Amino acid sequence: MLKKINVTLTNHKLKATIIGIVFTFLSLLLYPTGLIPIYATIPLRFIRKKIIMHIPDFVINYKNLNMVYILSIFLLVSIILFLLLYVARSVQKANEISNMRIILIMVLLYFIFHTLGFYIYEWYYTDDIMFYSPLETYLYSSILFIPFGLVIDILRYNHFKKCNYT
Repeated sequence: MLKKINVTLTNHKLKATIIGIVFTFLSLLLYPTGLIPIYATIPLRFIRKKIIMHIPDFVINYKNLNMVYILSIFLLVSIILFLLLYVARSVQKANEISNMRIILIMVLLYFIFHTLGFYIYEWYYTDDIMFYSPLETYLYSSILFIPFGLVIDILRYNHFKKCNYT
């Protein structure tokens, strides 16, 4: 009848992509709650608010706030690139990266991707009502886990291929 399928992610070629798909699926399941997308951006939005609080009132204008958005986006992209370098180093040193490390990286990226999508949206559309903007960007930023997992698998595969040919 039905055969029992045992799927393990220990040596699977696309294990990071599969974990990315799971995180995308979980993010999309949390979207209808309405509160989780808003709470996903709060930790990093808090840091930006602290930066803006230190800018004197007479200096705050549209141009300076755009600079804060650009710096925030640059900081988040830099963190993503740092995580990619971390993955590349981990694969190079240990010839593999554990599932737990991939999951921890994806949890960290959960807050970064959704906040990054919110910042890009907020920078482009400067509306007065920004509280519900994470709801508009949450669906799009949820999909970013899949390409990131694919990049991790490409790094793993390239290192594996390099080790086998030398």
